[in-house]
Amino acid sequence: MSVEHRFFPPQGQEILGDLLQLSREFIKTSREGLDYKQIAADLRRLTGARAVLVNRHQENGQGMKIMAVCACPEDLEVARTVLGEKLEEIQWPLEAAQIRKLKKKNFAILPGLEIALAGTSRENTGRLLDEKLKPGAVGILQVGEPETAQSSITIIMGPGEKIAHQEILELFAGHVELLMERAERERALRQSEAKFRLIFENAPLGLFHFNDQGRITACNERFVEIIGSSREQLLGLNMLKLPDERITGAIQDVLQGNSRRVEGDYRSFTAEKVTPARAFFAPLQSSQEDVAGAMGIVEDIGERRAAEKTLEEREARLQAILQTAPIGIGVDVGRIIQECNEYLGEMTGYEPGELIGQDVRVLYFDQEEYDRVGREKFALLEKTGRATLEALWRTKQGQPIEVLLNVTWLNPDNHREGSTFTALDVTDQNKNEKRLYFLSYHDPLTRVKNRTYLEEEMKRLEESGNYPISIIMADINGLKMINDAYGHRVGDQLLQRAADLMEACCGEKGIIARWGGDEFVFLLPTTEPQKAESMGQSLIASCMGVSVAGVPLSISWGISSSENEEKGLEEVLQEAEDQMYRHKLAEDRSVRSSVLSAILKTLGLKSDETEEHALRMQRMAFAMGEQLALSQDDLDRLILLVALHDIGKISIGEDILRKPGPLTSEEWEIVKKHPETGYRLAISTGEFAHIAEEILSHHEHWQGSGYPRELKKEKIPLLARIVSIIDAYDVMTNGRPYKEPMSREEALNELERCAGTQFDPRLVEIFVELQKKARKNEQAGR
Repeated sequence: MSVEHRFFPPQGQEILGDLLQLSREFIKTSREGLDYKQIAADLRRLTGARAVLVNRHQENGQGMKIMAVCACPEDLEVARTVLGEKLEEIQWPLEAAQIRKLKKKNFAILPGLEIALAGTSRENTGRLLDEKLKPGAVGILQVGEPETAQSSITIIMGPGEKIAHQEILELFAGHVELLMERAERERALRQSEAKFRLIFENAPLGLFHFNDQGRITACNERFVEIIGSSREQLLGLNMLKLPDERITGAIQDVLQGNSRRVEGDYRSFTAEKVTPARAFFAPLQSSQEDVAGAMGIVEDIGERRAAEKTLEEREARLQAILQTAPIGIGVDVGRIIQECNEYLGEMTGYEPGELIGQDVRVLYFDQEEYDRVGREKFALLEKTGRATLEALWRTKQGQPIEVLLNVTWLNPDNHREGSTFTALDVTDQNKNEKRLYFLSYHDPLTRVKNRTYLEEEMKRLEESGNYPISIIMADINGLKMINDAYGHRVGDQLLQRAADLMEACCGEKGIIARWGGDEFVFLLPTTEPQKAESMGQSLIASCMGVSVAGVPLSISWGISSSENEEKGLEEVLQEAEDQMYRHKLAEDRSVRSSVLSAILKTLGLKSDETEEHALRMQRMAFAMGEQLALSQDDLDRLILLVALHDIGKISIGEDILRKPGPLTSEEWEIVKKHPETGYRLAISTGEFAHIAEEILSHHEHWQGSGYPRELKKEKIPLLARIVSIIDAYDVMTNGRPYKEPMSREEALNELERCAGTQFDPRLVEIFVELQKKARKNEQAGR
């Protein structure tokens, strides 16, 4: 709707009345925003202007934008034709020469638009508008101080018209400025409220407000979630009436002007929920510094508690691991031990906690060792950040211990924070490694080198050319027989004694190695055959008169040599072994005889197998053999069997053989093994092998209740059946430590009683008749 052009009324009172009415309208202006079009329309009505433009200055001060235009439609159409665009989209420059002159003025009047736009790209546009519209005065009214004004109003009068009552217009501009400032404050307040609401509602903590009566007036969604209730139930809730005294006490304190913190399990008053929570309450004061309410911040610490509990459990487990770990663990800062586990103290002989605060050098064997480890440690730490090395420590009692250290920086970026270290006691491990190394090249029984070492050394000597090289192969004679008779303990002692003698004969240049069970090898570099021969003779001489457990030491040996690489050492070894076996065959019968003599002698000393017992049994055996018409060969075998039938008892301890009381079941089982031992001894000696079966069977019973094979009747060898009767009779009539002797008549009656069960009945009958006849002859001879 157009407004008729009219001259500005001369009556100031009327204008002031209109201005007063505008002020009332300004006060009623909506706070939702500033109506720039209304401002332009009101000012056009007050001034009777042809057109009014409300402008907003840009922040850089270089231009302005038209916010609203009030003019008649015809003038607007002309302006659009000239400008070629909407007025609200035009960016007007502020740097025209004429405008710069107005910067320090609140109000300026120009003769036309061309002058207003002089010196700008819009100067021609201003001239065209002047030609088309033929405007009167053009007024520019600054809204605010000229230097800081953010808005201005352009008043374009009709042809020939002037602008009157400039002071009234400036007063109007003041009203507009106040309105703009209020609008700006309200906009800022709305933005602030929106930001606060956004923060309030989206905060990760529960937020709520309560008034000076303790009633909740606002809360965010997170607070609702933590409490486990609804917003409707919480708003208006009087917190001073909650059953939780901690909460009510804190609220009362806050309403007195004091901030409070509360932490613990909160049981919801409006829902079935218990929440671990931490709350902070702060009072809000009014302008009169009275408490107008308070804000509460609530944090759900359930996850934090769970995390803390998990962390505590992990720390407890870690501490348990550290304290129970079979490895020393410590932390040192500036050489001072700050932390250590109990095992570090245990392995070094200190009480728990005694090492804390001490100089780390107290652990090292001496200063020299500490310095050595320090140099190696820091070199490795600088290179890789970790150092693993061995060190020699000492216990509190001064005993050396070997440890494997593993050291790292606590903080790789700041070495002043110190280092952490682990220490493993490897003393026993190193001993075991040394022992394993020793065993890999030594015989564990005799402590001389083993076959592996000897074979490697033979290869090395062949390459080094230490010719002539001689080899002696030596063998312990009768070792199997000795082991069978006396047990491996005596056999091992014999091997150890022989090894000692061999090392004494070998000298420093030679090597002694155990080649097999009873075989030894002398490896002699740069040794002529004559010298090796002399060494072998010396060995035999040193064995003379040497015995173990009454068994004489006997050694057979052979020798061979190589003058150069054309004859390999394997060939030399084979030649020495062949020669050794030839000597062994020549000495075998003599050795077995000496061993057997030693066995029988020992058996007589440790048991009741006396020479008198053997002679009595031989006389009775000879008489039985003649009565049975045995061949001379069987008769010889019978006599030999009588002498050797209990040879297996050599392996039984004297405490059992001479025990005065009955044997236990375990001792009896040991005794029952002597026929098998005797059998092995007989088999191992060629001249006694033909009675081995009889030795094995001499405790078998006629009805199969004997041992060791439970043979029956004729399956028991005849000579064994004869010896069992003779041996039983002699034992009964001469007694044993655990049994008084019987009379001849009692012994014969016992044999007859056991005939058909324990003994061959036919042989018992013959033996009894022979004994009765011998008894009569003795009586007749008196």
